[in-house]
Amino acid sequence: MGRRSDPVVPVGAAVNVFSNVPFPTFEELTLRRPTRLWIAFACAVVCGSIGTATFLLRPDSTTYTTRLTSLMRLSVPRVPCLVEPLAPIVDAEAAAFENGIGGIAPGVDTADLTSGTARALARFEHVVTTAGGTLTITSAYRPPAYQQHLQAVWDKWMNELRDNHEQQCEELRTRVGREFAHHRLLETQRPVNVSDHTRGLAFDAAVVLPKPARPRARLLSLDKLARLCSLRRPDVLHDPVHFRLASARRGRSV
Repeated sequence: MGRRSDPVVPVGAAVNVFSNVPFPTFEELTLRRPTRLWIAFACAVVCGSIGTATFLLRPDSTTYTTRLTSLMRLSVPRVPCLVEPLAPIVDAEAAAFENGIGGIAPGVDTADLTSGTARALARFEHVVTTAGGTLTITSAYRPPAYQQHLQAVWDKWMNELRDNHEQQCEELRTRVGREFAHHRLLETQRPVNVSDHTRGLAFDAAVVLPKPARPRARLLSLDKLARLCSLRRPDVLHDPVHFRLASARRGRSV
């Protein structure tokens, strides 16, 4: 076979030094090979877009800094407390109790006790005071709606918040804990639907009797003084402040 001859290069044409092949002329690009022109144009557009994006995302670019600042300001969404707050009190009478209207002490209603319980309470106060002691009534008659509120406070604290130490529930836990203490509720006793209080047959009182003057003198018995006034404490161990009319039928104390 004969030796392959080199291509003929027109005079004045640009030559590719690596392949010894002439570059296409402008006329060839525009008239004879339009496809190549479009390819070159597309490459130019893509390269220009990449350059523009690179400029905008440079660390010293104002746009880059603005976007970075916006990202830094974004905070992780806070998980809400999954424990529902206490339901508001809608009953007018229960709301009056909650706000401390009337009675010997805030939220205490002795006017709606039964006549027998009211007379026994008056005698009991007189006996304790005569013996040199003090008596402070903390609860007496309670309307049923207010009793339900006490139930809700007890359930919310004991069942959902007492052992709940999640940060998102901290505010609700503090608020319900204060209300639990404000109502002087006992962790060992859940308020019942119908009690001696809702029937007007009982009251809660903190009684302090004086110590005997002589070392060997007999202490005054609180229960004995209560029996003299037709009162009794049905559950001294779990509810020592609860006094009920002795002649009343047996019911729930809390």
